Amino acid sequence: MKKKRKIPLVVISDVHLGTYGCHASELLHYLKSIQHKTLVLNGDIIDMWNFSKSYFPASHMNVLRHIIKMSTNGTRVIYITGNHDEVLRKYSDLILGNFELVDKLILDLDDKKAWIFHGDVFDSSTQGYAKIIAKIGGKGYDLLILINSFLNWLLVLSGKEKRSFSKTIKDSVKKAVSFITNFETTAAIGNARIDIGTFENSKIKIATLQKEGIHAAIINHVDIIVPSINDALDLLINPDSFNATMRL
Repeated sequence: MKKKRKIPLVVISDVHLGTYGCHASELLHYLKSIQHKTLVLNGDIIDMWNFSKSYFPASHMNVLRHIIKMSTNGTRVIYITGNHDEVLRKYSDLILGNFELVDKLILDLDDKKAWIFHGDVFDSSTQGYAKIIAKIGGKGYDLLILINSFLNWLLVLSGKEKRSFSKTIKDSVKKAVSFITNFETTAAIGNARIDIGTFENSKIKIATLQKEGIHAAIINHVDIIVPSINDALDLLINPDSFNATMRL
């Protein structure tokens, strides 16, 4: 049996199990080839926006089975919620053995803190009315995947390289939504004088106190002051909390 590579930490995101574009077999092959202490599933692992009982093949279920098996065998599995699996956020902070469900994660790596969360908190194409458009677009994206697969089959037959037409179209749509909402720079977080320049180019400015305190010059450049980086992300993940804070 081939020896597994030992990796202390693995971070995987945007698997989108339950969609035609998911590479479940490739992911399962990779997971079986490594031995790791911690697996971080950073959002959109199961695509609940586009989930359908009519399409959830065995290869997708095998990925879930393997992840559960890893957790049972001692691997710490941390599932961070994303926008496509946001329904799970109502169960955040759930712990079942070695499995944890959270909205964000802070890890101590090499004497430094790594802050891990899904990028939808900064993505204007998943907020407000744009979120409805994104969900409708998700259905269309599945159709694009099927068309793209057929076109790539034709390209391979003619001796040409495969192309991701679906990804190009998806990226163009997201750029258009960002332009319409004019919200490309959603938020900035910091506590030092050097952060002032970043704050000036951001819509939402959040300062964190931290242990070292906050630079006096930054006070006039922020909208919100919170105790820690963790609290800052809580505001972005929980819109109700964020709106209430902004009204004070």
